[in-house]
Amino acid sequence: MLMPLKQKEKMARRSARVHRQSLVEAGQLPIEQLVAFAIREGRRPRPIYTAHKWFARRLGSVFRSLLIGVASKPGADFDELYYGGADLTGLKVLDPFVGGGTSVFEASRLGATAYGCDVDPVACAVSRMELGAADLPDLGPTLVELKSKVGSRLAEFHVRDDDLVLHHFWVQVVECAGCGSHFDAHPNHVLADDGTTRHAFCSACATIHELPARTASFECSSCGHHTDCDRGPVLRGRAECPHCKHGDQLIEYGRRNGPPRWRLFAVETIARGAGARVVPMSERTFRKATDEDVRQYDRAKAALAEAELAGEVLIPGDEIDTSGWSDERLSAYGYCRWRDLFNARQLLHLGLLAKEISLLPPPLRSAVAMAFSDHLTTNCMMASYAGGWRRLTPLFSLRAFRHIQRPVELNPWIERAGRGTFPNAIRKLNAAAAYARSPKEPIGTKAFVDVPTRAHRRKNLIHMGTAGNLAFLASGSIDIVMTDPPYFDNIAYSELARFFGPWLKCLEVLDTREQKDILANSLVANRSRAGSVERYTEGLGQAFEEIARVLKRNGIVAFSYRHTDAPAWQALAEAIARTDLRITSVLPMPGEAGSGLHAQGERGLWDAVFILRHGVGPTPVLQVSEQEVTKVEAEVAAWLDRYGELALPFNAIDAAALRRAALVGKALALRRKQGCSEWIALESALR
Repeated sequence: MLMPLKQKEKMARRSARVHRQSLVEAGQLPIEQLVAFAIREGRRPRPIYTAHKWFARRLGSVFRSLLIGVASKPGADFDELYYGGADLTGLKVLDPFVGGGTSVFEASRLGATAYGCDVDPVACAVSRMELGAADLPDLGPTLVELKSKVGSRLAEFHVRDDDLVLHHFWVQVVECAGCGSHFDAHPNHVLADDGTTRHAFCSACATIHELPARTASFECSSCGHHTDCDRGPVLRGRAECPHCKHGDQLIEYGRRNGPPRWRLFAVETIARGAGARVVPMSERTFRKATDEDVRQYDRAKAALAEAELAGEVLIPGDEIDTSGWSDERLSAYGYCRWRDLFNARQLLHLGLLAKEISLLPPPLRSAVAMAFSDHLTTNCMMASYAGGWRRLTPLFSLRAFRHIQRPVELNPWIERAGRGTFPNAIRKLNAAAAYARSPKEPIGTKAFVDVPTRAHRRKNLIHMGTAGNLAFLASGSIDIVMTDPPYFDNIAYSELARFFGPWLKCLEVLDTREQKDILANSLVANRSRAGSVERYTEGLGQAFEEIARVLKRNGIVAFSYRHTDAPAWQALAEAIARTDLRITSVLPMPGEAGSGLHAQGERGLWDAVFILRHGVGPTPVLQVSEQEVTKVEAEVAAWLDRYGELALPFNAIDAAALRRAALVGKALALRRKQGCSEWIALESALR
């Protein structure tokens, strides 16, 4: 006799529990398989995580695997669980540093009730969007409406003769501090080089020439001037005047003169056309900017002024205050208000669009506002052009407010080409919703299979606040803590997320808490600032104390951590030592997919994953024995041997980090052998 569905669900809820030993602690997680998952995810990211930018996301496949691993008994069939058999219904999962929401979304997919906490309101908004994505309506009709109201008004400002402009190319103009002359701050004179053709422009008259790939120099057919393609007045941020040879850093011009001045010097066009056919590269044309292109921009600037007077636009006026930041370059380059990061034509588009979005009903407004927010990274004057790929590179492709002396402006409503248009932002959100309703997982080398989701009828919660105060949760109420805490003095993501804040605040998506409070409660150790390391250690310690408080006695904690420097690992150990939490397992885990700008060069791509459980009290002394140090060296050597030749290789940098992680694991182990003759202070062993 078949069991009724409700009875099956009740049985599943009774069986979902944390066991005395987990599959992870037994060393039975198939790491090689997870590496294959990571590489696949890098090539084809889960759509739910591409709907809005967040920084240094951990891989969804890794979080899914860890959740299954800590909730399953040794000997369990990992493949059967991964591809749909796992059911965490009835368990409560917490991420106190929720960031971009990967952990809570994956937990919810598996049936758990998910709780997330973050001090940053943008992180909370992104996580809420992901958890609610399955309930989003089709946004196609809304896009059509917004295009008719906003896109049609922008169309006249993105044309060139009978063609559409896809990209407008700008360059910073600087006034020499030596002779007072003005010059363009070009890093080179190449717009694109795809390995077959090089598109370069004359350094005197800006006429664009189509040359064989990698051509070093040319004589201009228009003015006869000789141009070195790969050399410009600016090298590594230092501008040298072509007239008097006076040199100065571009950042110094910002400190003296305020926001950069820009000059339009080129455009890339495509033919007008109907239908959805993607425009091939061969039908895209670079052209020198003309006086009419400049007048067109001036008309957009005048239209912005009129729209602001008429109250037709919604543009935040918030000032940029980088005091206390770990990176103060925004202010140093002369940017005073967040609107300074956009030109007038971009502000006209964004302001009109934000105004229309603000008039949408609340559930729809919040969803479209998140697509709009992500769209900001491709429609600002910190977007650059990847000449080898002939596409726009968004802000935060590198995790910094990187000054771009030759930014590219996108036609934000174009349909058949262009990376980062608003229609594409809406489509990404629709794709995220479709994935949330019917997720897939990789299988084999190319295929993906549907995997059932158990995320329904659960009241997940994202709370804005510090991990050091989880008062919204009762003591002993959480089964699993799955998180990715801030990594010591790595990038302060709350500083970067402030780029989105003013716009989302205007659209009533964010908590209105003061940004200074957010930065004050963010955990980052800036070793150049007195007391910063101590503040980081104290804040992380408070977070672990709260984790220990809300965790059930039989609960389990899993978190990832990565750093190259010994003080970061000492700080982590001291933070955990003040609690009764003990480390039962340390293992290497792929932390990134090995792709993208941040994966270039020799660097570590593996995380250390720690598994913790309740012990009997704080650890008064952090130390390791000589035997434990020897054992750690052997473990790391085994990892190098086992994982060193994988497609995502475990390298010497990873080995150095995991050695320190394993030492922390020994110093905070749940059960330790007594009677060791020689003990070493952990701080010394970590060096």
